[in-house]
Amino acid sequence: MRIYMGVENFAKIEYAEICINQYTLLVGPNNSGKTFLMQLAEGINEKMETIIHENDLQFLKEEQDSNCNIYTLTQDSLDTLTERINLRLDRIKESIIIDTLGQNIPVDRIYLRIEVDPDEKYQIIQYFEGMEVGTKHPDNDFLKNIFKVPKDRHVIILKKMQEKEKIIWALIGNKSSSNYYIEEALLHLLTCKSLFMPASRTGLMLLYREFFAHKTDDSISVQFIDGVAEEQQPRILGLTKPVYKFLRFLQTVTPPDLNSSKLVEYLKNDLHFYENNIIEGHISINEQGNMVYSVKDSKINVPMYLASSMINEIAPLYLAITSSRDRFRRLIIDEIESSLHPEKQMELVRFLNRLYNLKFEFIISTHSDTFVSKLNNLCLMAEYTKRTGDKAALKKLHLEESDLVCADNLCVYEFVNKENGKSVVREVPFNDKLGYQFDLFTDSALKLYNEATQIQEIINNEHERCTE
Repeated sequence: MRIYMGVENFAKIEYAEICINQYTLLVGPNNSGKTFLMQLAEGINEKMETIIHENDLQFLKEEQDSNCNIYTLTQDSLDTLTERINLRLDRIKESIIIDTLGQNIPVDRIYLRIEVDPDEKYQIIQYFEGMEVGTKHPDNDFLKNIFKVPKDRHVIILKKMQEKEKIIWALIGNKSSSNYYIEEALLHLLTCKSLFMPASRTGLMLLYREFFAHKTDDSISVQFIDGVAEEQQPRILGLTKPVYKFLRFLQTVTPPDLNSSKLVEYLKNDLHFYENNIIEGHISINEQGNMVYSVKDSKINVPMYLASSMINEIAPLYLAITSSRDRFRRLIIDEIESSLHPEKQMELVRFLNRLYNLKFEFIISTHSDTFVSKLNNLCLMAEYTKRTGDKAALKKLHLEESDLVCADNLCVYEFVNKENGKSVVREVPFNDKLGYQFDLFTDSALKLYNEATQIQEIINNEHERCTE
């Protein structure tokens, strides 16, 4: 399933549609709208809980008996669902933008589009009595414990229906809240816990404690959505809500339990790669709640304000994926390459690919041709190994399968500034031989080449005059 967010005449963007739940890369010039678009994706993700209504599920119901209700989601039913969602988005688009970005930025349209494969469908099953689950699914290991659920409890299951049924979410609850739980299942499918990481992370890492020590956010604002009053997060010193959420995360993040955390065990090999290949050390939180950095094989902890800008830029990524309190599945990272040497950028691409293969999602912007070129190379290798089965070639390049991401899983977009001051966003196609080609980087490379050629001609002419 792919979920797309589209906008028309939003800030500087004339038109854009990007995938928001896979591995998305945004490339383009400064001041073209990338950051606004990324923050809007975060804002809509947070607002989906109020946008999706209980009665949206009624037209999805496929089967009902004395034991359960079955809600089926196919392309047709999802199209109907998104029509209803988009009608609500159109009614509240201004309030979403104000709440997310803190100012009334013009927008003509915001919409979502959901795309599934022809054989892809999902089911939300509501069992009225817990005991019936084991009867319906006697061979499913995941449900053996659910079989012991008290008879008077409802069980909600979300599963993917393809070659082999796969349960991806389940919840046990009281009958009185059963409709709420069904909405939760739909939200689990269409949204995820996400974190926006702004550019200039170094400055924010160094100042976030000072910021919260002096902030004054006691005021409360309320807005009405479909007649329901909702308390709004007050605007703090002009920060957007996603940036404020990032600062709050830095203030409240808890260190992972390296001995017992299942999540850390799940990421063990990749965290080892991160520490050895990127930061060459370890990031932790001391007893005072302050982040510190220690060089590899050293027991001396250095406060983050004394660590390099590279460490400060990349530390939030580590904290986000290992936090024992927050389980972020989608990371939205602006200017991912900030303060990283080209060698580190290339290693970072490998690390992000590994995380994606562990089911993390990304929306990333970059100005770095090094970052893009490395991602392009690994994508070409992924397509080659998928086509030929030649995994021995990876050893020659000192790569592992987990470093690769196929073009089917990448959504690559380029922002293009127009003469009227607006920008448009076009999807960059993948070429089997060359991979992704970016006009912006190609033009810059050609300008440098032509300039170098002209300078060389000037030097040669001067040398010839001196020897005459």
